[in-house]
Amino acid sequence: MIFYVIVLEAEDGAFKDSKDRPTNQRGYLIDPKNNDVVENRNLKKMFSAVAEMDERGEVPAPFCVEKYNFNPHDIMGNFDWDPKTGEPKYFKNDQGDLVDKKGRRVNKRSWMTYNGGVVDKWGRKKFDRRQLTPEGEIPKLLNYAGKRYDIKDIMGQFDKDANNNILLLQEPNDLNKDQSQPLKTTAMMNQSSSKSISGPDASANKHNGVLIDNLGRKVNEKGYLVDDEGNIIDINGKKLWDRKHLKNGEPPKIFAFTKFNIKNVLGDFEMNPVGDPMITEINPGHWVDDQNRRVNKRGYLIDDEGNVIDKRGYKMFDHGILEKDGELPPVF
Repeated sequence: MIFYVIVLEAEDGAFKDSKDRPTNQRGYLIDPKNNDVVENRNLKKMFSAVAEMDERGEVPAPFCVEKYNFNPHDIMGNFDWDPKTGEPKYFKNDQGDLVDKKGRRVNKRSWMTYNGGVVDKWGRKKFDRRQLTPEGEIPKLLNYAGKRYDIKDIMGQFDKDANNNILLLQEPNDLNKDQSQPLKTTAMMNQSSSKSISGPDASANKHNGVLIDNLGRKVNEKGYLVDDEGNIIDINGKKLWDRKHLKNGEPPKIFAFTKFNIKNVLGDFEMNPVGDPMITEINPGHWVDDQNRRVNKRGYLIDDEGNVIDKRGYKMFDHGILEKDGELPPVF
């Protein structure tokens, strides 16, 4: 399933959203005086139309790829969990709407909702209802290898505090001496022997003991299931994200509708008959394109650290996520 943003066009050719607010052709809210992209709550300037936006009206790197970065725990309601089924326990308000135990409206897939869309714990809209599946679920994501997965399959199960922050459990060090100890032993541990932490303390104390969820599974400071090396895994133990690819514990959020124009990161050069870039190597390991801009051997514009940049010089991809030959991850 692929989702598209439908941008309305007025009779005068100007673009607008469903609330008649001016947008550009990509659907970003703009200041009609100068076409700068503005924030949708306070209308403050976010990106300059002249200096930062490209000719297609897209925001600069890396935001054009990572603009869907969010933590799923921040958009899930606060629930008690059925110990037999592992499912959240829902309630209904006087109007018959589904709510969590704090009375906040949720959809039948446990996401906090407003006007059919999904919002976070601060009330900020994260997904339009048209981006969700017919059942109200967040669409599947992709990892760098192009494998599709459900966001819930990498989430730990937690209680939450009054501010909807997850309460991470910390396994005491003396229970973690034998690294080969079966996970089920940890899962059987009485929660009263674990320290519950949230917010800044979760990150500060993560090295004093292993972080776990309510079921005793290892998690990182952002509440994702991890293996012994800190790689994000799914509920079946299959690795989906290498630890080195995470940013502050968060994996990239890549959807089928994530937009990426490869031309923005390619240098200028001719291609040989087999499709490889014809680039000049001025020194061993130092290639340039026809405009004498530095590129890697696959023809992507790079900075001095080997990170892939766009034509405006904004960093698009960290060097660490590239293939050994400098190629972008398969998903792109």
